Amino acid sequence: MNNYDFLILSASEFERLTRDLLQKHLGCYIESFTSGRDGGIDLRYANVKDSANIIQCKRYKDYQSLKNNLSKEVEKVKTLAPSKYYISTSVGLTPANKEEILCMFKPFIKKTEDIFGKDDLNNLLSQFPDIEKQYYKLWLCSTTIMEQIIKKRVINWSKLEYKVCLDESKKYVMNESFDQAMDKLLQYHYVIISGIPGIGKTTLARQLIFQKLATGYDEFICITNDLDNAMDLLEDGKKQIFFFDDFLGNTFLEHGEKGFDSKLLLFVRHIRKAKDKLLILTTREYILQDAKMFYEKFETNNLDLSKCVVDLGSYTQKIKAEILYNHLAYSDIPEECLRNLVKRDYNYFYLINHQNYNPRVIEAFINHEEWKDKSPNDFYRAFCYVFDHPNSVWEMAFNKLDSLSQYALIVLVTLHRPCLLKDWRDAFEVFCDSAKDIYALSKDDKLWMQSLKTLDGSFIKIDMRGRESHFVDFFNPSIHDFLVDHMTGRPELLEKLIGSSVFIEQVYEQFTSTNEHNKINIQGELLKCLADKLTEMFNPATGKLRTSIVRLNDKHEIVYKAFDLFGCLKTLYENMPALKDQSILDVNQLTLSEDDFLDKNYSMDDRLEVLSIIGDNIGYLDKQALYYDMRESANNIDEYVSYLRFGDEHDCCTVSITDDEYLQNMENQIQWDIDNCTYEGEVDELKGQISELSSFIPHWNTANIYDYAEKRITELQEDDDSDPEPYDHSEFYKKYEKEKADIREMFESLIG
Repeated sequence: MNNYDFLILSASEFERLTRDLLQKHLGCYIESFTSGRDGGIDLRYANVKDSANIIQCKRYKDYQSLKNNLSKEVEKVKTLAPSKYYISTSVGLTPANKEEILCMFKPFIKKTEDIFGKDDLNNLLSQFPDIEKQYYKLWLCSTTIMEQIIKKRVINWSKLEYKVCLDESKKYVMNESFDQAMDKLLQYHYVIISGIPGIGKTTLARQLIFQKLATGYDEFICITNDLDNAMDLLEDGKKQIFFFDDFLGNTFLEHGEKGFDSKLLLFVRHIRKAKDKLLILTTREYILQDAKMFYEKFETNNLDLSKCVVDLGSYTQKIKAEILYNHLAYSDIPEECLRNLVKRDYNYFYLINHQNYNPRVIEAFINHEEWKDKSPNDFYRAFCYVFDHPNSVWEMAFNKLDSLSQYALIVLVTLHRPCLLKDWRDAFEVFCDSAKDIYALSKDDKLWMQSLKTLDGSFIKIDMRGRESHFVDFFNPSIHDFLVDHMTGRPELLEKLIGSSVFIEQVYEQFTSTNEHNKINIQGELLKCLADKLTEMFNPATGKLRTSIVRLNDKHEIVYKAFDLFGCLKTLYENMPALKDQSILDVNQLTLSEDDFLDKNYSMDDRLEVLSIIGDNIGYLDKQALYYDMRESANNIDEYVSYLRFGDEHDCCTVSITDDEYLQNMENQIQWDIDNCTYEGEVDELKGQISELSSFIPHWNTANIYDYAEKRITELQEDDDSDPEPYDHSEFYKKYEKEKADIREMFESLIG
């Protein structure tokens, strides 16, 4: 008989399994619910009019845990007063256990046969193999199935790797990607599993392999590099599975092997024609897109490889919860430590929704046994610390990198992100030239590509946007934080980074003269070095201003954004107020002109802020006259308010707005702003700004503009009356609460 461990299923999966089994066993339709806390009901059916029969699903590790939970359910069941009450549990039950539960819930549980323990559910699965097949994860992780798989012929896979895969299966979280990939595999006989690094492409591929080995396939062949060897191993009449992990990583990424596309397409064609062959491939999405441009046959061949691409997407809260749960459930962490984590649901929800959430951080905390030297009462605090400060996790991995990869990451810290991959490389190569006397770093193409392969999925993520644009960012925000700490206090390195800056963002975005968190603190000579570099970049004779910030144009092409001069200077002075000292940065060397301050393309707030900081220090500009002239460059009501508020706060020359034409232009602009309001609150906000404007212009008659605003409010109210009924959010919140309840029950099952 089967002996499945039902703890491998999440709470909701276990509930669905119970529903499917009991529907067949009882011969009736059973309702499922998506409400919040269940109030004593998981499943329900009725076989007589107005006669409710309730089924409760309890997923716990042992009988004591189950009993503790059931004792809390007794009063709920009495209130519900069902005709019959059933219990389904993942716990193995003795006859005495069933009698005790029967007594707790008399008269609602009629007989012990209405209590389904682990052995009963396994018995039902034996009777209904069609249901058994639906729950891949359940039987993939069973001892019986694993023994069957071990007996299969496996080529090019070590026993050690095989054991790792078995362990992965226990922790694997089933999601829609499995069904999607399986459908593609069965339809085409091959599937390319593509997606961002670290999302679990290889793990998913292994689950597909195990599933097919367990259902009749004879042989599994892991393709290392050579497709010719794979062709030689094809054997007619034998059910074979071929697996090519990172199939473009060692061929295209490093040297773009000629003829590889023809070989692969020939192999795929053979697989598709054979009824007893399957091929599973994995690759990173950006490499696949590059390869389709490099290998013309990938793009033009009528096999249409892209049809079989599976995008794994991102983790949902539920999936993240199950990943965390599985790592804890299959660890050696003592129950008293787990109890410290589970005692408040806030604890595990904090970890699940943490910005630094990453399976690698979880694995590092558990595998390095960082909890062993802590009191059980400090377990949650220690776990939180690793999430809040994962530097120790990244430091170990960083120290194992080659020097080229390390310094490439350090240069990436200084760039605006996400940035174009080619811009990162440009900045890195200039750094290599500047620091060659110290670090002796290579700019070799092959080494750079090898470094990308090493970093991608662990330290960085590379995405495709458009056909030819690769964007790079840190895989996790905590990596940036770690690198900032690593760089701080290394003046020689920081001097080289500043001096070799290619893009203006490298100079002003990541450095600070304050104690601002997550920025690189510089003082003294380094501040002067940065000021000199800034002056050089602003000087048209010695420097060239380059920005690394990009945007999509109207044709959806990626282009560089126009340099935001005043946004740059405002951020610069916010990050490094020490630069306001003329002895460090002489603003006269920045060659700012009157036209710059009057340019409507720059934010009025930013222009005014910079004027307040440096206006008195620019000898060739008249601050008062410049301020007066700037009144013509206001674009909207926000900028009119900012302009007049600034003049009042900074005691600039009084601006007498008596020109009727100017006032009329201002009113026209405000009316345009009012017309573009889409809800009543926006108009009310504008009315407040009009009131503030009128305080600076006492002679301005605002009656007409207020009437215009009231008219717009009436229009919006009429539009609201004609709108269809608003979307009922209650169903969304019910599902949200149900998901939270499932997660709570799942984590509570960790403890007795």
